Amino acid sequence: MSALLQVSGLFAGYGQVEVLHDLTLEVPTGSVVAIIGPNGAGKTTLLKALAGLLPARGQMALDGMPLAGLSVEARLSHGVSLVPETRELFGDMSVADNLALGGFRHRRDRAGLARDLQAAFARFPRLAERRAQYASSLSGGERQMLALARAMMSRPRLLLLDEPSLGLAPLIVRQVLEDVAGLREQGISVLLVEQNARAALKIADLAYVLEGGRITASGPADTVAQSPRVMESYLG
Repeated sequence: MSALLQVSGLFAGYGQVEVLHDLTLEVPTGSVVAIIGPNGAGKTTLLKALAGLLPARGQMALDGMPLAGLSVEARLSHGVSLVPETRELFGDMSVADNLALGGFRHRRDRAGLARDLQAAFARFPRLAERRAQYASSLSGGERQMLALARAMMSRPRLLLLDEPSLGLAPLIVRQVLEDVAGLREQGISVLLVEQNARAALKIADLAYVLEGGRITASGPADTVAQSPRVMESYLG
């Protein structure tokens, strides 16, 4: 399987504080890749650097195209979409309007946007039932579904997903992660940062362990899950 995202020798941080140190990783086309690790390891920093929200040094390429120097908007136009931990929904706008904003880049393709909107409602029937409601009225699980569906409206090739299970009940976590796993069938690659390591490793194809800003373990997700150190630190 070819790599959609290739990262090599990546350094990134905030101001003078370097958080990521010489990271190398890849995301194969049509796969879910999990990043697990403790709080403060640099997981969110990695996603922000890939999305163009933080300055970074090193090699980053999407399907062979260098990402360095590209703006957030340019990366989005090439198919890199970030769903942040905070979800960043517009609470005083309806579900349908939030989704339409996600497809803003394709606003001239009205027929295509209408198809994308119907596909989003088919994928998330609960959102279809609440299409006219304000986003602020949704439950935590519904808000996460909306954040994911809105990202899909941009027609991503690579979805950067930050802590989708945060604050959700176990039953809702399972549903949301099943939705994430299903993106493979559409050829979408996912780089998943998730504090719930057990749930993340269950749906992932590959996994990386990020500790102190460095990759300390990597491999097929089921192999990483069986590592004694990973089991003790993250699956106990």
